[in-house]
Amino acid sequence: MLARRQHCLGFGGGYNPRRRSGKLIRRDHDGGLDPHPTPSSADIPGRHAVHALRMAVRMLCIIPFVTGGADIINGVGLLTFAGARLESVASDPTLNSQVGFWGAIWFGFGIILWRASSHLQDEAVLFRLLCGTIALSGLARLGSAFAYGLPGPVLTLAMSVELIAGTGFLFWHTSALRHPPGVTAEAQPSLP
Repeated sequence: MLARRQHCLGFGGGYNPRRRSGKLIRRDHDGGLDPHPTPSSADIPGRHAVHALRMAVRMLCIIPFVTGGADIINGVGLLTFAGARLESVASDPTLNSQVGFWGAIWFGFGIILWRASSHLQDEAVLFRLLCGTIALSGLARLGSAFAYGLPGPVLTLAMSVELIAGTGFLFWHTSALRHPPGVTAEAQPSLP
């Protein structure tokens, strides 16, 4: 019984699941290092592209966390900071209720996008729908800019980020999944 516990905990030869310098260490039965070590995650093709995409998406998620939280707390106040002229309706309860509601939706969107970025292969459809929604929101702002004129600089910047990030993340995701982590280029079936 003690030998089994020692073996499972990594003592006394056999497989040692402890990580050292990012690599899994296998020990042979004599206690020496296995001549065929398990590759580290840095050696797996496609891992860097997926990791970089995940980090970029998570940096973008800061925007819905901050602005959604500010909308929940301040209501219309954030829109006046963004350049809206709402002095006459800034205390309107209906408008503040709606802005708070949409702020909560936007905050929740950020949470779902963060979650989808954690599992870019498993949640590929959800991730692409979220990126498409970001791009669509940029197109909606662009249509509004053509119909009514450009908003203030803050919302013009938001429109640009939505158009660039939404479509850019879609292309980046497609590129990263062409060579998924753990699959070599030779074993990967060709995509049309």
